[in-house]
Amino acid sequence: MNPSKKDEYVWVHQTRVAVIMARTVLIAAVAGTTTPRTAGRRIATTTTLTSATTTSVFVS
Repeated sequence: MNPSKKDEYVWVHQTRVAVIMARTVLIAAVAGTTTPRTAGRRIATTTTLTSATTTSVFVS
């Protein structure tokens, strides 16, 4: 059974999003030691964008 191209695309996209989120959280955590307010805002923005992107993949 071969996965369809769409399933493959979704899997790759989810993996990429997970890596980007992990990197962003790590950077924000490091930056958060000096500027917690800015880092918190950055995490919130990134999470919102990621949710919107992931949702659009599943809907389409």
